[in-house]
Amino acid sequence: MNLHLILGYPLFALAVLDTFLAFLLLKNNPQNKNINKAVAIVCFTMAAYAVFVGIIYIQEWLGLNFDLFYKACWIGWIAIPPAAQCAYYIKDDKSHKAFVIGLILYTFWLIVYLLCFTTNWVETGVNSLIPFIPRYGIFERPIRLIGAAIIVWIFYKLFRTGKEVTGIKKIQINYLTLGLTIYGIGGFLPSGILQLLPSGILQLFGGFGFEPGLTVYYSLPFTLLTYYAITRYRLFDIQIIISNSLTILILTVVLGSINIALFKLLEPPLGSTWAILISLVVIITIFLRTPLRRTVQGGINDIFLGDKYNYQSMLRESTQAIVAILDQDELLNYLVHTIQQGFKIHKACLFLKHAEGPYCVRYHWGMDKTPVNLQLSEDDIIEWLKKTKQIFIKEEQQGLLSQEQFRRLYGKLDAIEAHLILPLFFKDNLIGFFTFGPKGDDHPYVQSDIDILQTLGGQAAIAIENARLYSEAITDSLTGLYHHKYFMMRLQEEMERAKRYQRGLSLLMLDIDHFKSINDVCGHLAGDKVLVGLANLIKKNGRGVDVVARYGGEEFAVILPDTNQEGALTMAKRLRERAESTAFDGNLKITVSIGVASLEPPLKKIEPEDLVAAADKALYQAKKNGRNRIETAESAEGGSC
Repeated sequence: MNLHLILGYPLFALAVLDTFLAFLLLKNNPQNKNINKAVAIVCFTMAAYAVFVGIIYIQEWLGLNFDLFYKACWIGWIAIPPAAQCAYYIKDDKSHKAFVIGLILYTFWLIVYLLCFTTNWVETGVNSLIPFIPRYGIFERPIRLIGAAIIVWIFYKLFRTGKEVTGIKKIQINYLTLGLTIYGIGGFLPSGILQLLPSGILQLFGGFGFEPGLTVYYSLPFTLLTYYAITRYRLFDIQIIISNSLTILILTVVLGSINIALFKLLEPPLGSTWAILISLVVIITIFLRTPLRRTVQGGINDIFLGDKYNYQSMLRESTQAIVAILDQDELLNYLVHTIQQGFKIHKACLFLKHAEGPYCVRYHWGMDKTPVNLQLSEDDIIEWLKKTKQIFIKEEQQGLLSQEQFRRLYGKLDAIEAHLILPLFFKDNLIGFFTFGPKGDDHPYVQSDIDILQTLGGQAAIAIENARLYSEAITDSLTGLYHHKYFMMRLQEEMERAKRYQRGLSLLMLDIDHFKSINDVCGHLAGDKVLVGLANLIKKNGRGVDVVARYGGEEFAVILPDTNQEGALTMAKRLRERAESTAFDGNLKITVSIGVASLEPPLKKIEPEDLVAAADKALYQAKKNGRNRIETAESAEGGSC
């Protein structure tokens, strides 16, 4: 196919794409943003530019005069004013400077464009496109130099603005800068700078001069990146794109060089066919069976991603670890701290749904004030999460929703500075959600972060539900304490641990005095409230390592690891006194009797049932001696366990 057609026809498809992007920008602009309008003008201008350049190559191939269309190609320079405005609108969509600069630049370039058609001062046409033989108007080169200088100034402005803004705007500027770099270096700068050089020097570029219209091909990455940056909030991190691209490039160069070297080495003795087959087998083996790919990718990631690559790897590994954790408190602590450390998040909350009730804070991190009273119902963000099943990003939704809609959804969450809300779904049921504050590096949450969090969220929902089911299987439904069977299993474990390390171990058995009279006089509902209240009192006054269980009826058991008899008596005394001084269910007063049994080094062989029996006898002795008191197994039997 003729080179004219190869260069010309694809430009019409490019023009259609640019026009389509422009209409999308204008249509999807509910807040009537100026930056959308400016980028749409860039796209429309690039579409017209592509059409005119395509026409001139087709016209020359047909042998027709194309001077008029060649002059029309100067419309490409009219993309400079809206591009300059974008550098201001990205920071402030109502920027007055952007309006003034646009007015000046539009006036200048429209005058230049008009001069192209009415005089020969700027553009006189060309003698030939292929090979390129230009004719220059008297002002053409100075005007191209001015255009190149303005592009450099836009680069500088984007660089300055990038240092002044944070969050999503900073990432958007990175995309604009990357797109403009590709367009400027590959496109307008050559058409502005190279055209200033003597035509003899231009012949060095590929054997023929650089035809400025070909710069339109560089508009494709610019318009795509700009469109993506303006319309998308969950942006891909450019560092990741560059890192992956460089990895592919380096591997291609290395493996390609090895392939060529092997072919040249093997082709003389074996022939072309065998040389190609053997070299391909070697290349595939090197790629799949050696650490070359991982080494190159790891090195590039360390250079471009740094800690970001490490935390992404850590979070991926966490999705495997959380499934194995069955204790709910341990799981929630692990989840929040893993994400907090990975993203260096300052504030995080985990909301879980109460049975037939609202979503309440179950775990939090980094809060100045404990948000225990914050509850969310179906009328708040919950309805949005259930309907969309999507992550809620504050900065994204502020741009998509009206102020009233955003305030209704987000209002209560402002108190905890929730920048991102990650829903946790289990079998299509919203069991809870995480809220995360800003990242420690003040960067926004980009698409790579979202992907990792969604993966972690899916695994976390399953793990939380498994932990809940496990908790229900080992706990008493009324008090939330461990039931008898689990208590005996844990007692066996703690006794084996105490024997292995020769450490002390104690057991408390508590019984509510005259509990039957509470049920008879006040009712079983009041009795249940007393049981729940006492269970909470024991947990509140114990240590994290203590194991609290409902042994049966109104009797409770507390395993105290690494605790001798003296420490157990101190704990028992605290529980007895606080139970006596606490009013349950409004004004109900109770007392408790406590039996204490202890194992102290050197430990003798004893079964869990024997330790329970010793503590139970001490409890019986406390009851016998008048109740509301503490007895030890030693005092009950005349010896220690």
